Amino acid sequence: MRGVDRLTWELGLASVRQRWSSFVGAFVALAVGTMITAASVHVLSATTSTPSPGPQRFAAAQSVVVPVDGLGTPLPAPAGLPREAVERAQRVGPAVVDRSFAVRSLTGAGAEAVGHGWSSSSLASYKLLSGHRPVDDQQIVVAADDTGSAPLGEQVRVVTPLGTAWYTVVGAAGRKSFEDAVFFTDAEAARLSPAVNAVAVQAPASAVRAHVSSEAAGVLAGDLRRVADPPTVGGIGKARSVVQMTTGLSVLVVVFVLIATFAFVVEQRSRELALLSLVGASPARIRRMVRAETVVVGAAAALLGCLLGIPASLLLRSWMVANRLAPEWFHVGFHPVALVIAFLVGIGAAVLGSAAASWRASRAEPLDALRETMASPRVMSPVRWILGGLILAVAITVALVFAVISPSSAANPGTYFEVPILCAAGLAILSPALVRPVARVVTWPLMRFGALALVLRQSTLNGGRRVAAIVTPVVLAVGMFGGMISMQDSGRDAATRQRTAAVRADFVATPDFGGTFNLPAVSALRHTGGVRSVEVTDEVVTLAAKGGQILDTVDARGVDLSALGDVVTPRVRQGSLDALPADAIVVSRDLAASADLRIGQPLVARIGNGHRVTVHVAAVVDSVLGGGAAYVPDELPGSMTPGTAFLRTLPGKSAAPQLRELREAGVRIEPVSTYVARASQAEKEDSHLANVVILGIVMAYALLALVNTLVTSVSARRREIGALTLTGATHRQIVGIVVSEAVLAVAVGTLVSILSAGAVLGLQHVTLSRVIDHPPLALPWTSLWQIVALCTATAALAAFVAVWRTLARFEATPTSV
Repeated sequence: MRGVDRLTWELGLASVRQRWSSFVGAFVALAVGTMITAASVHVLSATTSTPSPGPQRFAAAQSVVVPVDGLGTPLPAPAGLPREAVERAQRVGPAVVDRSFAVRSLTGAGAEAVGHGWSSSSLASYKLLSGHRPVDDQQIVVAADDTGSAPLGEQVRVVTPLGTAWYTVVGAAGRKSFEDAVFFTDAEAARLSPAVNAVAVQAPASAVRAHVSSEAAGVLAGDLRRVADPPTVGGIGKARSVVQMTTGLSVLVVVFVLIATFAFVVEQRSRELALLSLVGASPARIRRMVRAETVVVGAAAALLGCLLGIPASLLLRSWMVANRLAPEWFHVGFHPVALVIAFLVGIGAAVLGSAAASWRASRAEPLDALRETMASPRVMSPVRWILGGLILAVAITVALVFAVISPSSAANPGTYFEVPILCAAGLAILSPALVRPVARVVTWPLMRFGALALVLRQSTLNGGRRVAAIVTPVVLAVGMFGGMISMQDSGRDAATRQRTAAVRADFVATPDFGGTFNLPAVSALRHTGGVRSVEVTDEVVTLAAKGGQILDTVDARGVDLSALGDVVTPRVRQGSLDALPADAIVVSRDLAASADLRIGQPLVARIGNGHRVTVHVAAVVDSVLGGGAAYVPDELPGSMTPGTAFLRTLPGKSAAPQLRELREAGVRIEPVSTYVARASQAEKEDSHLANVVILGIVMAYALLALVNTLVTSVSARRREIGALTLTGATHRQIVGIVVSEAVLAVAVGTLVSILSAGAVLGLQHVTLSRVIDHPPLALPWTSLWQIVALCTATAALAAFVAVWRTLARFEATPTSV
């Protein structure tokens, strides 16, 4: 290493050999931190390098024609192709029309499946295991694992888009991993689901594009055919987003912890370094010696961590696949660059931490350094003040940017997660400055409990650096966990409150299965007396200016415009919802701001099936948290089947008979509050798995850092413990004091963490206040106290073991003070 001569290396190596026990904690922290970094970066690299398994649903097709939005993005079923596009594609070459629709058997478990016409079976290379293909409209072929699992010859009752009917199972086809298929005759499939969802053409893509030149139809070929696969095939996008957040957060925590750990190890040697200064060692020599020690220990630990990171990445991959955060075909190979990055991050953080502490120690006068080791009055350096303040300033700036540009983003954990992370990191850096005033508050009750309690209080107040070193991992663990969970819960509660307030209905109707209502259910909803039904259709709408410039492609809600302001009641910011014309469109505030839309502005709206209509912006409403970006008329040409309906009982009418009729038609009926709570619970379950891997790694490493810090600090207090034994303190009293100090340090860290979570909630509250009135504040006390209890138990156990071992050594070899 540059600047480290042979003598310095020899001194560093000799110091490591003689004092190896004092480096154990730092070695373990660096090895585990490097392992976490290597595993995270390894899996992240795999998300970009793992080859796709290729097309599945249309593996045997040369080209596939699919419906697309205005930006050319393929639309999933039930979006259909325009008839003209289907006819042109069929004229290019041999073509197979594919229809995909939800079905469910009422026999056995009644699992949901996907219906197709029999000719579509060739596209995914389905093979008959037994029986024959359907030759009659009342016959079906089902997917099965083997011939014995198919009920050949039996009649089964199947729920289809047109209602319930009986079919005879005449064949069994080998099951595919991406769907449970039921094959009908092509004629029966066309009757059940008239929309054509795709056309597979055995012709080059260039020839197909030359004939199919519609803006509503796109042509996929080669590996791009996998874009038309159903979502159950599994993509790498979700895994990549989870691993990106995990990698960023874990690397941040690892760097913070390693810098703090190695800085603390050096600070614990202030007396030794002061003695070296007294015997003539220059400040530069001391710094080089500490740097050499760090490189020796760090290189060995980082190398071990890199080796452990390979099996750890495989375990992480297996867990993600088992919990459906990644597809089965996701593979983690060997990525040397990931190991190099992890090695450099680990050893770089260690060198940075030790260099900062050794520079401060080497510049101090020897007698001042000896004096400082007794009380540690100065715990904050200018660099720490600047860095911590800068990070907090960035957190506030990010929150204010969200508040001005996109307030609804505060309810989305995927975009707002930077705020709790930055708040916790900033307060973790500034925690030494907060330790003394917070410790005074925490230890104030001890003033009335005798001499030992006063010793405990004064030891906590005087041990500035020691207590700050314990507080830092607690703030990282509890602060980040509390901030992230609070942010998620508050955003989810705000979305729940807004959705409930924006609907004036008695019940919500949803399909009993599938994503949209079947035709009998739609008919029942629209012709049920005594109940007003407002159906909502999820649409993908491309908005363009009159000149043809595409502004945006958005998720919209098709509704009866007369119901806006009556049944569906979003808060109006501009314009009015009264007497909306048939060509009106109501847009969210975020969409209006991003596309620069004005009241009365004419737009060209194109629905997923290619139909174009001219609409005018009639009103701007609050952005719907977790919902669509616009409301469009439900009678737009070619609109899809609705997937939700809001039901209001008419005055003087009884809804019971009508609701019974709807349930018989395959409609689920539930109160608005129940529906919204169920949706919120589903979102909570989806985020729980991501939290396990993202926050679980951070928690585990922070707890490890807490143990290391306590073990190191107790080992460095042998003289102090020896002095207590000479003054007559019993082993039980000494153990009680040290363990109590650790618990008090955790309490101090918890209060600082609550400040961090409170700052996050305050910033989020200000942002969400621009979307809804009086947004909720959700502090997850149960989860928070569980984490605090875990940190307290870990700290108490680590302190107990460390002080007991120290006392045992005193008994074996008495130490003079």
